[in-house]
Amino acid sequence: MKLQLTQNNVTTTIEVKEECHTTYEMAQFFREILLAQGYQPQSVSDAMPDEEAIDNIVDDEVRAALWGN
Repeated sequence: MKLQLTQNNVTTTIEVKEECHTTYEMAQFFREILLAQGYQPQSVSDAMPDEEAIDNIVDDEVRAALWGN
């Protein structure tokens, strides 16, 4: 698999020999390529939360639904 992003005359490539990646792994590759292109880490996290952040969001929403917190 090969991901390549070119902008402002800068090309960043991620190439991985293995195939059959999970959705979370693919999202991580996209986050990494954006960071390599110079995007701010917080803006990348806000736009594309990682698996741990998603789990925390879900946990918070479930607790709020169950206990009204």
